[in-house]
Order: sequence, then C-alpha cells, then structure tokens
Amino acid sequence: MVSIVERQPTVPGGQRRGAGLLRGQSRHGDKYVGIPYSAIEKFCMQTGDRGLALIGATTPAFKDRELKHVEKSFRLAHSRVQPRFDANYGCWQDSYAFFRMVLFDLTRMLNQDIADWSQQADEAARQGVDGIKRMLLGAAVGGQPQEPQQPQAFGRLADFLYRGLCSRGNGHQTERLGIMGAVTHLFTTLAILTPDQEKLLSSPEGIPFPHGAVAHKSWPTGFLNSLSAAARAKAEMIPKLSYVNQPGMGGGLVALEDVPGDALLGVYVGRRVRNNFCGILYDAREFPSRYNVTGQGSLRIFTQLHPETKFTCDAQLDLQHDMTWCQLVGNSGPFINAAESQKLANCIVDRRSAWYDEDTGLIWMLVWSKTAGMQKGKYCSWYYKFKAGAGKLWHFDN
Repeated sequence: MVSIVERQPTVPGGQRRGAGLLRGQSRHGDKYVGIPYSAIEKFCMQTGDRGLALIGATTPAFKDRELKHVEKSFRLAHSRVQPRFDANYGCWQDSYAFFRMVLFDLTRMLNQDIADWSQQADEAARQGVDGIKRMLLGAAVGGQPQEPQQPQAFGRLADFLYRGLCSRGNGHQTERLGIMGAVTHLFTTLAILTPDQEKLLSSPEGIPFPHGAVAHKSWPTGFLNSLSAAARAKAEMIPKLSYVNQPGMGGGLVALEDVPGDALLGVYVGRRVRNNFCGILYDAREFPSRYNVTGQGSLRIFTQLHPETKFTCDAQLDLQHDMTWCQLVGNSGPFINAAESQKLANCIVDRRSAWYDEDTGLIWMLVWSKTAGMQKGKYCSWYYKFKAGAGKLWHFDN
C-alpha cells in the first residue's frame, strides 16, 4: 500500500516519484509521515479519475467477484455501454486485492492450494472480525491456534482486514474501506503497546504510573518554575494510578488508592500543533478526542505563544513519546476517558497551567482531581466531547 500511495498515479514509461499521496515526503527509516486530510482527499479524487494499477483485475483469488456483478447490474439498469476502463471500479478492485494480499501473506499454509485458501478467506470475511481473527490464529506454526501476544494490535489488524474485505452492500463503499480508509485506519496509524505492556494492560493491575515525587525527576525546569509553590508541593504527592481495561470504554485510568480532593494526578503532555490540525496521523472518523486539548482566552501560555490566541495540544503516542515515556513523566492525562457531563467528571485538565517547551515543541498541563476526590477503584474522567475532534474548548478569564 505504501508503494501505491507513494508512487501512483503512473505516467507513460513508468512511475513518477513524488506524484502520489506522500509527495516524496517519505524517507528511508522514517516511521511517520504527517499527511493532511486535504491531501488524502485530493489523492483519492485523482485515483478515482485515473485508476490505480488494476492489480485486482485478473487473479481470481484476489478479484472481487461481487464488485464485478454490481458493476454489470449498474450498467444494465442504466442502459450504459460497458466502458473500456472504469477508474472508480478499478480503484475498488485494487483496494480489495491489496487486503487479500495482506491476508494471503499472513495466513496461507505451506503448499496450500490457492483455490482452497480463497474459499477459506471468503468464509472468514463472511463471519466478520471474529472470522478473520480465527483465520489469522489458525495460521500459526503447526496450524494450532495461538493466543496473540498483543491483543490490542491484533484486534486492530483483524478489523483492518475485515473492513477491507467485507461485503459492500448496495454497490457503495459504505462499510468497506477504500483508499482513504486504508491510509487512515487506526491499525496503520495509531501507536501500539509493546507485548509486555499489553500483558500488563490485560492484568487486573494494569500499567502503573509513577506516584509520589515524580515532578522533580522528569518535568522540565521551566514548567516547574512556572507553577505555584502549592502546585510544586502537591507534585511530590501524586497518588497511585494505573492504565487498565475499563469496561465498555477501552483503556482508562483507575485510582489504586483513595485520592483526596484537589490532588495533583500528573500531567497532560502533547505536541503543539497548528490549530484545527489535530489527528493527521490517525483516523478522524473514530477520533480519539482524549488525545486532544484546545484552549483560548486569558491563559498564561499566550505570553509564550503571542500573537496566538488559541493553542492545540495533540497527545497521541508516537515513537519518541511512547507509553514508556508517558510512565516516566507521569503523563496520565491522555489516558483518561470522558465523563457524560461536567458534573459527573472527577478530574480537570488545567489549561491555566499550560506551558510551552520551545526546545521540544511540547505543551505541558497539570491534571487535578475535583474537590470531592475519588475512592480507590474509581475510574478517572474529565469532561470533553469524545465524539468531537479536539477536546472540550474552554475560555479562562482569570
């Protein structure tokens, strides 16, 4: 897929580097390339006009037979002459063939007949995400199903493959992923935990964050100096918290001990990004809003960011700021789930404490418990619109 988005569309005589989605931005060894959605949309329009490589038009095991039937039915219903080449259907065929090739590489057994594998893949797709999971697990060494080392990453992979191979329905790209979906799906963009971290996450204790005196060991001196004496004192008494599987909410932050009111829980740290430009590295249709905070108004940070009057902080994990780094600095804020209302929230992300580190490009903010505090075993929550793009926007005038 990287080859397709980097080098397409083709020109006479071969492929022209820099004409595709990445526009020549990729470099050997780079793990991430930030791509604005406007660029992805433009690329999809181009491929819809010109098509891709028609890799899925010939080999039976990788050809979408359902799509061919839909195309024919559409032409007959509208009394259209069969075109020599339909770019849209060509792109859909190529997208389907790409997902089949990935599944093929991961699941075909040694000396397995291609027709047998194709039938197995068809049945797996009909059974949904669970069917894809069973096919992947059944392809382990010796053909014996195995438990995945990284369940979270495995689940994303299964969803990625299923959504690329599932039935389209009414001839439209609804649930099935097209090029846009494949490029921006959370499997291909979101950072994943290491096997050891996933093992911890699946345990009752979860992934613990540091407690006690965390600040002076890992927080920037400038950030510490910007805080009040009272806040610095509370930074020596951070309670025990852990990142765990929160029922019905995915991962979440839980208190491992009773937490008093107005206690400092840690920090919320993320990259400063251009306003309204969050999430270029992951799927906006399932936007993880807790990784994004915006702020404007009379906030201290704007003495650093002048003449800006709004800041946007993107705390999604990346290679430099992974889960291990978050544990080291007590960056627990991005792992807190949303409360249904301000009243039900038990935590606050304090934008008034926001401080910009010019050396790293990171924005640091404090996270507090609300006045009522929390009992041991309670899940932390702060109020934001979890289905929105950025976190809840607040205006502070004092």
